[in-house]
Amino acid sequence: KILGKSSSDSLNNAARAIYDAVDLGANAINISFGMGVDVDDPTAEGQAAIKFATDHGVFVTVATGNNGHAGGIYDKSASNGITTSYQPANASTLTTPSATPSAMAVAAGNDVLDAKAALISASSWGPTASYKLKPDITAPGEKVASTLLNDELGKVSGTSQANAYVTGASLLVMQNLKRSTNLTGAQLVKAVKLALMNAANPILDINYPGQIISPRRQGAGQIDVAKAANLTVSAEGTDDAGSVSLQQFTGSKSFVITLENRGTDQQTYTLDLGQPATEVIDTANNKTVHDRTLSGATLTTATPTFTLDAGASKKITFTLSLDDTVKLNQVVEGFIKFKAADDRQSISVPYMGYYGSTNDEAVFDKPANEEGSIFKGGYLVDNNHNPLGITDPTSLSELVNNPTNGFTWQTIGAKVQNNKVAFSPNGDGISDTITPYVFTKQNLKQVIAQILDQDDKVMRVIDQETDTTKSFLEVGSTTNADLAKSISMFLNPDKLKWDGQVYDQTTGQMVPAKDGIYTYRLIGMTYTPGENNMQTMSLPVAVDTIKPTLSNLAYSDGKLTADYSDQGVGFTAYSQAKLTIGSATYGIPLNHDNQSTSGTLSYQLSDEQLVLLKKGDGKLMLTITDLAGNRSEASIQAINGENKEVDPPFIWPQVRWSLPIGTDNIIRPDGLYQAATKDSIYTVQAMVPAGQDFIVTATDSKSGRDYLGNLDKTTGTVTFKVDATGYPYARLSITALAQDGFGDFIQSPSIAEFVIFTSKKYTGYSNEKTKTDPFDDEATVMGRAKVISGADYSKPITTKGKFINGIAFLDLNNNKRTLVGIDSASTFYDAKLKTLTLRGKVSDPKNSKLRIFVTPRQNDPQNEVTFAADGSFSMTMPCNPMRSGI
Repeated sequence: KILGKSSSDSLNNAARAIYDAVDLGANAINISFGMGVDVDDPTAEGQAAIKFATDHGVFVTVATGNNGHAGGIYDKSASNGITTSYQPANASTLTTPSATPSAMAVAAGNDVLDAKAALISASSWGPTASYKLKPDITAPGEKVASTLLNDELGKVSGTSQANAYVTGASLLVMQNLKRSTNLTGAQLVKAVKLALMNAANPILDINYPGQIISPRRQGAGQIDVAKAANLTVSAEGTDDAGSVSLQQFTGSKSFVITLENRGTDQQTYTLDLGQPATEVIDTANNKTVHDRTLSGATLTTATPTFTLDAGASKKITFTLSLDDTVKLNQVVEGFIKFKAADDRQSISVPYMGYYGSTNDEAVFDKPANEEGSIFKGGYLVDNNHNPLGITDPTSLSELVNNPTNGFTWQTIGAKVQNNKVAFSPNGDGISDTITPYVFTKQNLKQVIAQILDQDDKVMRVIDQETDTTKSFLEVGSTTNADLAKSISMFLNPDKLKWDGQVYDQTTGQMVPAKDGIYTYRLIGMTYTPGENNMQTMSLPVAVDTIKPTLSNLAYSDGKLTADYSDQGVGFTAYSQAKLTIGSATYGIPLNHDNQSTSGTLSYQLSDEQLVLLKKGDGKLMLTITDLAGNRSEASIQAINGENKEVDPPFIWPQVRWSLPIGTDNIIRPDGLYQAATKDSIYTVQAMVPAGQDFIVTATDSKSGRDYLGNLDKTTGTVTFKVDATGYPYARLSITALAQDGFGDFIQSPSIAEFVIFTSKKYTGYSNEKTKTDPFDDEATVMGRAKVISGADYSKPITTKGKFINGIAFLDLNNNKRTLVGIDSASTFYDAKLKTLTLRGKVSDPKNSKLRIFVTPRQNDPQNEVTFAADGSFSMTMPCNPMRSGI
């Protein structure tokens, strides 16, 4: 067992666990914890450990993961499967360490034989970064009976379930081989792997009759354990496997398959070469990716039939030919079947290669503000994760977090103006640093991050990374993994951050960069040698530390006017000034022309604002912020106020579904709301507290459609017109937003989703009689509501750890791994006593429970943490130093 209760761990711990398993006498090892997208690298500690295991006769199976095709990136209606947003040169989403050559990489299918056999859509694709074939085999991984938490049983799907099946199968085959041969060590493992792969049945695509499912998805095919255990003939391709990896090539390509007969009977074979295939996208079917026969491609051999004597081996040469009609830069793959007179000895071998060079693919995805961008990234963000070059952070939050404006954080990058990208590294907490939010279509052997001046002179090397992970959608995530989510940056996701410092050669010190134009350049080296092996991406940025100016601030008859100007990057059409009246804040559009660096602001206060001004101190404060995050403010005594403390009325947001009363409309055991209707288009109701201008939105995860609710403020009734045409059901999630000042929003606590089935057997959808759950009290909502300010969507972008709300640690990273040297940890680690003192604070001590495992027994009273009145805590536990830190 490698993992504890944490869902992720270091590869170092995994490698050590593998060595321990070998030392303890294991015959087989089942690995299923996948991270990132793997590359075939024998020097990687996980792969080296697996090689050690297989060299010592231990069979290792590795689940490939449940990330689907690499082109199946995040989409609200379809992700992690075979519906795609683009077609990368390499479809791989193989999780670490499934690219290990000597391991058996396992894909997941159903448990149906013959014509109805199929892969589960989420099963990860290969090949490896060097274009070697993985996965190796497919096994049942759909709705497999499994143990669950709390001594329960259930059905689970995925490659983890398929992997366990193959681990057991390998032991059966190994047992038989040990009885019938003298094989040991790596040769025994190789023989088991060949038997399982050779005996597998290639799966045809049930959705595209007559076409194969790609070997990059199914490997050698569906496992056949009984046949594998009784095979006496093996067929070996490349890399000690029952497959042929042609890697990358141009022109015709020849390869050899070696057959060996370990049995006592002569075998006669006839070859079925099939037809080479390639990958295509069905644009008429939601961009589903599948294989299709490749016209102009042929596979031939001079030995279509042959006899293999007992104890003999034979090499068969094949030639893959492609005529002039076949375009470069596509996959070519297929299956070769060796049909024996004794069908029990019939075997097959998949082959696969890339006709062309994957270096012809632009590995850095285009920026969102350029046509052809796939991931909608390719821009710089500041220390608060705000995209730069659109407007200042507060105006940006107002622009995007308010759904009535029609922007989302996933698409706002298209509005980046390259000549407006700037930051101000002055330590004020606003746009002090920059980090590239960049996506790559391939794993990269090396990435170098540089800062160039206006003359393209390298001013600083920010970072040099090796073995970075390609951009893909990790299963369970709702954001595509950007470059900074690479496993190489697992412990420090801020490696690509620039703090505005450059190296001064005269002093040998880091100094602040002068105001001016710079370039953040990324250099990426692919795993494929040759032309275009080195590719770059350049992002312009200005260092701008000069504050804008406000002048001629005046107020008359409810109108506020002012002049503004800036010497740096200035403003855009989205820029707003912040008006403060007492404790209330409002945005005032600058109505900037997007060209000049100065202008005049004129704003008429609303009736509500005039009331606040009169009841308060009568002052108006105006704050203006340029695109680099520099701000200036000015105030004016507009009138003589009444000096009363007045806060604008505010109701905390919460929302409830209004469930139509009917026999088919229920709250399910899993907590979801459920209704049924004969209609495809219908009106759904929800309720929010009356009296507040909430913004209520719903999203249908089935169709991917978003809906903006129509609110009756006096009653709190919200209506959505849902269109589920073409779908068997809608699955709606709902959110209510309340604005708490300029750029600041409060999001309602989440509630269960609403599933609405459509079928002619039901009656129409009616809101005439509904049932609505009661609202929570304000204190409960305050504790569960979420404050949204700035680019909230991107906060988890470069964080592998899963944060837990309501707790913070004083000396260690919050809910993430912390590696620290003993000498640097004297404030909380006693090296002599080998004890670690954990200090922190919880936000709600009355309703919080925390266990820190001073002893290994979970329910030991010693493990219960006691909180002070303010939520702070301190607890000391034994902790031995490790090679990977404490």
